[in-house]
Amino acid sequence: MFSASDPEALAAEKAKLSAVENKGLLTRWKTFFSMTGPGWLQSAMTLGAGSAVASLFLGAYYQYRMLWIQPLAMALGIIMLSAMSYQTLTTGARPFDAMRKFIHPAMAWAWALAALAATVIWHFPQYGLAAGMLEDMIKAATNWEPKGASQTILLLAIGTVFLIISTKITWNYEAGHKGIRIYEKALKGMVWMIILAFGTVVIYTTAKGMISWGDVCKGFLPLHIPTDSMGIAKITAAFSAAVGINMTFLFPYTLLARGWGKEHRGLSRFDLITGMLVPYCLATFLMVIATGGTIYHTLENLKPNNITDLPALAKQVTTEGALADPSPSRRLRQALDIDTQTLLTEVALAEEATDEQKQAFCTALNAIITKRNFYTEEDFAGIQAKLPINTIDILKKERSSLIDKEIRLVNRQTLDTAFPDSIKTLSLRVTPAKAAGMFEAVGISPIVSRYIFGLGILGIVLSSITLQMLMAGFGACEIFKWEPGGRAYKLACLIPAVGMLGVVLWKYMGTWIAVPTSAICGVMLPIAYIGFFLLNNNKKYLGDATPRGGKALLWNLGMLIAITASLGSASYYIYSHFIK
Repeated sequence: MFSASDPEALAAEKAKLSAVENKGLLTRWKTFFSMTGPGWLQSAMTLGAGSAVASLFLGAYYQYRMLWIQPLAMALGIIMLSAMSYQTLTTGARPFDAMRKFIHPAMAWAWALAALAATVIWHFPQYGLAAGMLEDMIKAATNWEPKGASQTILLLAIGTVFLIISTKITWNYEAGHKGIRIYEKALKGMVWMIILAFGTVVIYTTAKGMISWGDVCKGFLPLHIPTDSMGIAKITAAFSAAVGINMTFLFPYTLLARGWGKEHRGLSRFDLITGMLVPYCLATFLMVIATGGTIYHTLENLKPNNITDLPALAKQVTTEGALADPSPSRRLRQALDIDTQTLLTEVALAEEATDEQKQAFCTALNAIITKRNFYTEEDFAGIQAKLPINTIDILKKERSSLIDKEIRLVNRQTLDTAFPDSIKTLSLRVTPAKAAGMFEAVGISPIVSRYIFGLGILGIVLSSITLQMLMAGFGACEIFKWEPGGRAYKLACLIPAVGMLGVVLWKYMGTWIAVPTSAICGVMLPIAYIGFFLLNNNKKYLGDATPRGGKALLWNLGMLIAITASLGSASYYIYSHFIK
């Protein structure tokens, strides 16, 4: 079925591998590196919208303390992908057929259909992210902010351009060995562009003294494990973003498309480490570090546009009734300095507040948000039940153990809840476009914060879109027994192209379609993992190559840990979204 590789090029690869088989480690690595490819494709696929948003949130909320999560999640995924690689290269069998024959047809079909469904659904947010990021870059460059029909036309134009570029890149893959290598090199280039873009942001913020590298180093150790619902949700999101079910389907087929066999097993493991683990970790580390050194310190701060009705708030705080009983208004008035109290008295008498008055009030509020004793059970007792669930989780902890970030978050969300008609509710969602604006707000050059960072995000999107199209092509060919190549294959690659409409639709459809899709694919991932675990121990499938003794013990232990982690992640997602 897979005959894309040039026999002469494949023979040359095997000769190179044979020549360095007994050479030193560095010599083998040098030869391996020139042949890598499939692992890089996995890296390009997993560096998508989910990884970007998860990384930005981890940095913005936990600073550097959660740097250990993503490499752990990816390492567990690589254990499973390594097992898939071993099985595919040992037998040369297509995984769908192997799953159907040696495990059960129902599992094979569920795996293939779930992978294809995930590919189509998660195409939408990729385009949504691309449009949002490019729109922000255009706005930063031209001060043009289209509305209504003009904005829709712009977004659709952006989506169309990305679809054309992605289609052109993806269709190269069926053009024989040369086409596959061109495709792989293009995706490698995108991954390096992502890393260089985020690396530039980190270098710039380091030069400005915003990053504490001692704290960064501590973040690689699992010294902080969140216990609140939001923290656990973000851990499960990081695990889900590292390896998706569509990646488990695509990876073995990219090996077969290269014509790799038993001789390439060592190369495949090297490829997964250097092409998937290292680039993924570098890119996510840099995103977390960049946001941890900048946005972490400003996310909960109030800005003038967060104050919707300052005169009404001023009247509420300055009336004599505010001093009568324990209340948020009394507590806030007591915490403000004399100058701000005087300012509020002036504003209370006015029809509207000026931007300067709002700025002065925000400055005073941001000063008290950092105070450990601002929130008190007595004064804010009436609104405790209305606080967001993540704030309630924080309040259940021992007060002396709260970190500064948690204190600021509690105080800020307490203010939001106490004065809902005057202060906008805090949004903890950090989109890439929002992050770019926040980078600039803390003093990072627009060239770095908007354009270089933006190029990194666009590289993430483009690489994910092309890999998802490739996955759709392989998946349809396997399901319908088509040969990869030709018109049917090219049309199959366009199955997820409907996701281009995500430039305008994702913000409306995200909630009602993403949650059930995530649940289905989240459940299917550990099921697929279990399938490959069983295949790895199936003597009818692997024959004499079936792992034995200590080797089998290590394989099974690693795979069982990965299966347990994926089951835990899927179970928590279903519990938090459908049961709790």
